[in-house]
Amino acid sequence: MAAKTMKMEDSKSIIKSLEEKIQRLEEEVFLYKKIFENLPCGVQIFDSQGFSYKINNAQKENLQLPDLNEGIGKFNVLTDSFAQKNGVSQIYKKVYDTAESFSHEIEYQFNIAENNWQTRKDTRFFKEFIFPVTNKSAKVEYVTAILSDLTSQKHAQFLSHDNISVYKKLYENAPIPYQSLSKEALLLNVNKRWLQITGYTQDEIINTPITNILHPDSINLFEKKFEKLISEKKVESVTLKLKQKNGNYFLALFEGCITEDEHGNFIKTNCIFTDITELQNKDEALKASEMRWKFAIEGNKDGLWDWNVETNQVYFSAQWKKMLGYQEEDIKNNINSWSNIVHPEDKDFVYKALYDHLDKKTEFYESEHRLKCKDGSYKWILDRGKIVEFTHEKKPLRMIGTHTDISERKKIEEQLFKSQERFKLAMQATDEGIWDWDIEQNKMYLSPRWKEMLGYQDHEMPNQFETWENLIHKDDISQAWNTFSKHLKGETPRYETQFRMKHKNGYWVDIQTKATAIFNAEGKAIRIVGTHTDFSKQKDAQMQLEKREQQLLQAQQTAHIGHWELNFQTNTLYWSDEVYRIFGLKPQEFKANYQAFLDTIHPEDREFVNNSYTQSLENRTNYDIVHRLLLADGTIKYVNEKCKHIYDEELKPLISLGTVADITELVQKEIQISEQNQELKALNATKDRFFSIIAHDLRSPFSAILGFSDLIIEKVKIQNYQNVSEYAHLMYQAANQSYILLENLLQWSRVQMQRMSFDPQTIALESIFEKMSYQYKPVLNKKNINFTHEYPAGIFFKADIFMFETILRNLITNAIKYSFRGGKIHIKVQRIDNSIVFAITDNGVGISPENQDLLFKIDTDFTEKGTENEVGSGLGLILCKEFVNKHNGKIWFESETNVETTFFVSFPIEPVF
Repeated sequence: MAAKTMKMEDSKSIIKSLEEKIQRLEEEVFLYKKIFENLPCGVQIFDSQGFSYKINNAQKENLQLPDLNEGIGKFNVLTDSFAQKNGVSQIYKKVYDTAESFSHEIEYQFNIAENNWQTRKDTRFFKEFIFPVTNKSAKVEYVTAILSDLTSQKHAQFLSHDNISVYKKLYENAPIPYQSLSKEALLLNVNKRWLQITGYTQDEIINTPITNILHPDSINLFEKKFEKLISEKKVESVTLKLKQKNGNYFLALFEGCITEDEHGNFIKTNCIFTDITELQNKDEALKASEMRWKFAIEGNKDGLWDWNVETNQVYFSAQWKKMLGYQEEDIKNNINSWSNIVHPEDKDFVYKALYDHLDKKTEFYESEHRLKCKDGSYKWILDRGKIVEFTHEKKPLRMIGTHTDISERKKIEEQLFKSQERFKLAMQATDEGIWDWDIEQNKMYLSPRWKEMLGYQDHEMPNQFETWENLIHKDDISQAWNTFSKHLKGETPRYETQFRMKHKNGYWVDIQTKATAIFNAEGKAIRIVGTHTDFSKQKDAQMQLEKREQQLLQAQQTAHIGHWELNFQTNTLYWSDEVYRIFGLKPQEFKANYQAFLDTIHPEDREFVNNSYTQSLENRTNYDIVHRLLLADGTIKYVNEKCKHIYDEELKPLISLGTVADITELVQKEIQISEQNQELKALNATKDRFFSIIAHDLRSPFSAILGFSDLIIEKVKIQNYQNVSEYAHLMYQAANQSYILLENLLQWSRVQMQRMSFDPQTIALESIFEKMSYQYKPVLNKKNINFTHEYPAGIFFKADIFMFETILRNLITNAIKYSFRGGKIHIKVQRIDNSIVFAITDNGVGISPENQDLLFKIDTDFTEKGTENEVGSGLGLILCKEFVNKHNGKIWFESETNVETTFFVSFPIEPVF
């Protein structure tokens, strides 16, 4: 019994020990399972038949399987078409057959998988270690594969190595001058373009200081910028004067950066330069033009203002401020500074005139108003301006104008008006002296007013002819008698003269006399009746008026402003001397009526001027317009005319009073400034586009070339020629892409510099289409595109063969690029009227409406990848347009997104027999 009990105890101990071992084994299995599942490298175990048995998380990530068990029992590494096409089946078969381990690097092309379970569809690079697990009989029961993903490492290698040969060719043959400098500013390398522009040779320039070919004025600036470039390691640009071998200097814009090794140590600087001499000359010419314009304005004592409508910042010239008595610091550069000094009574009509121009209701802004001076007084100002620049939304951006002090003119106009009113009232109120001489009886009547003019009472002066004769100034008596005798003889219709008569107090009175004789039947004068008028005050006023008229004339000559007066009762037109000068006429050449005035207007403006003047009369409003004059010598002038009208009690026009201002120089300068601004914008846009293409579009293909060339070098070193042909093909595609871009850039630059020859020749379409069909056959087959064309037989036309083929090649290339696999491209040629029209149609992606306006513009960076990520230069269609314009042809397109796109090109055609 005791023995039996001991055996039971031993059995329990053994069972417990076994249970503990089983538990430890389960814990170890769990641990190994966790380690297996979370290994950083992919692990996959295959059974003895080659079926997938186990797979860990890293391998699942390598294959991008949706589930760890997705491929278990389904994927057979020995028979699966995917494994066979990738070449791994043979390797695994060798491991199963020999029970030996195997290690290799392999490129997996997942996109060729044909099994039902889904995996990734790209291409990956792996380091794969395969080893068998055998039983005691040395038979393979499992095969384990360990995969490490080398894709990122391979891609990094592709991108990190330089393709020295291609880079050197690009460097040497680039159309932009390149140079490299050492830390001591020695020239290390220059390309061919650099040598062409400077005239030096490699032997003359390499390892010499760049300061040797800099203008002395540029050396200090270069040294500061170069030191900053090296210390701050930022891209720097600087404008320097560079000396050519022939001794001439030119202005160059240098842009540079530095190259460092992997430890951040300086290697060299790399930079390009652009000859900006011509651009600088144009900029200086523009500045000089603006200076001359401002000088002309300031020299003419006019103030200048320049208003940014968006920011309300205003530039007021020194003369503008001085005109009102202000110092430079008294007036702030904003619109409120002007608004605050406008006379309160004038603000409404001033703002209306300003906003009418901003709303494009008037061609010019012009207003006569009062501005407050620093001393509190007001001056009359003629304010004129015009919008010279608009925003992209066509809203006013910039407005330029002048201030002219017209206070003196206003005073003269007011005094002239008052003088005329006083003269009219004086005429009505005048109590003239009357005299009546009976010649036959020698009796004379002298009215009391006649005597009063000379300071006498009626009884103090006898009524006799001798009284008159004795009081006339001795210097005037002869002229007075001659005039009197001529009238008495009937030689003049009436007697009218002026002379001086002595006042009772001893001074002389200016007398104007008018008289008419009465004749008998024999024609003898028997009686004469007349008047005496004291015009001493009138004579003084006339002298003052003449003096002020002379001042007005001088003011008009200075400001190039003349005045005129149209009298409706006499139908006569008076012009001041300045008006004649502006119109380029002499008084004897002008008929002095309204129709004669209209004949001097530019033919295209006559109806406008006549209608404007007529409407101002009918509406009783002021007349203020700008129009052109056509002078006898063909010269065209711009003038600003203003006038106001005077009406009688029945509102019938009596007189029109106006001014004429010659604004030709101002208009011409505004036009010139606008044209120069547009030209500078176009030049900047072209330069920016050119550098954008160089900086961005060349980078991608060269990166591919550099990467694949380095891979080929590595393959050759280890004498592993697998995939070398494919890498070379990819390099060729990238190089071809770069070549097309460079070719387009060179062609476009030659067109811009007008250095491309133009040689029209007779072209036969049959040979052209045969050539195109052969040339594009490989790429058409690759995308399985159906390419067809139709054209009438026997059509010939003249064109430059190189330009024509470039146009057709670019349009066909674009059609292929944006077509889907299995698409269609059709070329149809028709003769329409006197043109031959080519229509290239594809049923690809089309052009979105928002991009259609960007296709033919050089100043927009627009290009899209093709349906299979093909890239272009962005210059193809721009070249097409340039070449088509060269032939006096047209290019246009019609497109509907994802439906169809057709590009049309027309050339003038002449029959060839």
